[in-house]
Amino acid sequence: MKHLIISSMPRSASQLAAFFGGISASAPGLIALALAAASAGCADADPPATTIVTVNVADAPQWSVASSFEVEQDEDEPLGRVTGGLLPSANLIAIADGLNYRVVVADSLGGRLRTVGRAGMGPLEFTELTWMARWSGDSVFVWDSGSGRYSVFSPETGEGRTVLPQGMDTPVSEALPGDGGGLWVVGVVVVPKDASLPRGPHRLRHDVGYWQGTGRVKKVHSLAGQGRVGRGRPWMAHPITVATTGDGLLYFTEGERPTVAMLDSTGVVLREINVHGMAVQLTDARREKLVERLYESSGYSVAAVDQSLDAAPLPEQFDAISQIVVGRDGTLWLGQRPVPETERIWLNVTTEGEPIRRVAMPAGSGVMLDAAGDRLLFVTRDELDLDYVHVHVIAAG
Repeated sequence: MKHLIISSMPRSASQLAAFFGGISASAPGLIALALAAASAGCADADPPATTIVTVNVADAPQWSVASSFEVEQDEDEPLGRVTGGLLPSANLIAIADGLNYRVVVADSLGGRLRTVGRAGMGPLEFTELTWMARWSGDSVFVWDSGSGRYSVFSPETGEGRTVLPQGMDTPVSEALPGDGGGLWVVGVVVVPKDASLPRGPHRLRHDVGYWQGTGRVKKVHSLAGQGRVGRGRPWMAHPITVATTGDGLLYFTEGERPTVAMLDSTGVVLREINVHGMAVQLTDARREKLVERLYESSGYSVAAVDQSLDAAPLPEQFDAISQIVVGRDGTLWLGQRPVPETERIWLNVTTEGEPIRRVAMPAGSGVMLDAAGDRLLFVTRDELDLDYVHVHVIAAG
């Protein structure tokens, strides 16, 4: 079974800059935002009862960073616009270098081994490296949104193929592999602003579908403002981050509780994992910095940002989870939303909500790309928009 991520990483330089400023790329304007989903397949029967699981961060054993190293840079063509990264095996690191239209493959200590791809429209050539994911057999999957194609290759040899999916009417912003050779696809549609939500002129709806290699994309459900998950469960606005497994389970964060919801392929909520202990207290000083960053990143007025904060269910707290990463072992890494000059908690849990460990990463540690065992892959960006990828080795205690 493959465990993959959809839209928890930014896919452009401007989106990644916003993410590093504490704003999720997949939900612009987002203070205490929540998942919204509308299911078309379960209207005639009551869905099964949702299992509620509560996780306390304090129950997870404390781990810390024991050592770190940086993936080797090319002085002539440094990494830029990194849109994904993987630890595909115990001895390899793969990085999607969007600035140079290639994937950089390094060894387990960060030494560069090879590059795969270049700019173009031929086999294993790219126009817009949008996302990277795992493929069966330790292969690497790359989605190229510029050409609407995906490529699969071996990081060991660099050999692979490029495929143009046919029959996809949905305007696809992302595509990731599922079981049986199919693709999960996400299309973004602009919808009119709801007057009750002062969050800019428009909102986005994400249509989630599945393409099995023949025929048209089968629409599974839409994620939109003021939709419903299952039956009788209202939510507020956009999904903050979305992940998927090959069998169709989707994960979303709801923010202010915070909650991770597990849905089946029809949109029915099977499990909710409520997390205690990750919310960030919003002191006056932090609120001032937050308002300033939101104003600069989103373009909304200071008054509009203040209004959104005041309208949040817990205005004295900053919504807790901004990123979900599904590691190579299939467990979830839940990332606390970054706050300036504050360390960031990452909570590792099973998909059943059992706590495994927690790690407090230093302020400014960046965005997690992948996790495998005791290794965490992160990317940071400097003032010149150059990206630096680090591997952090963690240990108990």
